[in-house]
Amino acid sequence: MNKQMDGPTCPLVYTDYILCHSSHSITIFAAYPIINQQEHPVTYHLLKCMQAFIDLDIYTALEVHTEETLAAGHAALKTFSEMMMPQPTQKNWNFPKIHTNSHVFDNITPKGATKNYNTKPNESMHRPLKTIY
Repeated sequence: MNKQMDGPTCPLVYTDYILCHSSHSITIFAAYPIINQQEHPVTYHLLKCMQAFIDLDIYTALEVHTEETLAAGHAALKTFSEMMMPQPTQKNWNFPKIHTNSHVFDNITPKGATKNYNTKPNESMHRPLKTIY
């Protein structure tokens, strides 16, 4: 599946999640000098939440974990969780994509790296699916 996006300087074609994910990560950090906390508090908070998610995603994507990376991952999870709940609201943030992250490091310890059991179609658990796709 290709995803094409025309930008002001050059057309971009995303053929996989990694390329798209990398460009989104760069966009977040490029937006920091433009979006300041005083003028755009909600957008700034959104950028901080996205940064916290990227930090968490980096630790969950590691192929080898140590006690230090697991501890850092737990800290990143705590930061992300706190960023998503800055004040009490009526919104229930316990939907599957958010809730799954709350258990990720508890699952990594007994099962190993997430590449062994995630839903990415190009990873080891789903090789037959990749071949068919």
